[in-house]
Amino acid sequence: MFEQLLTEGHTTAVAADQSGVASSTAYKWARASQQAGAPSPRPPQFARLVPQSQIAPRIEIEVSGVTIRVAADLDSKALARLIAIVKGLP
Repeated sequence: MFEQLLTEGHTTAVAADQSGVASSTAYKWARASQQAGAPSPRPPQFARLVPQSQIAPRIEIEVSGVTIRVAADLDSKALARLIAIVKGLP
């Protein structure tokens, strides 16, 4: 999203504000993407940052040596199906 905003002609400050990142981070990303040198095989990719307060609580369950992490409010039937699938793995 940040890189897309820059390619659309937005300033780094505007792209940072619309992406929800600090200006200093945005300027660092912009510099890194513009540095001269050997071209990278693919352009840099950026992840969307999500504040911890917006992340749903999760639970962890270990089944047959596999750790499953799901949202705490996952439907119990869906969780039961998931556990059955994991139990059936070789």
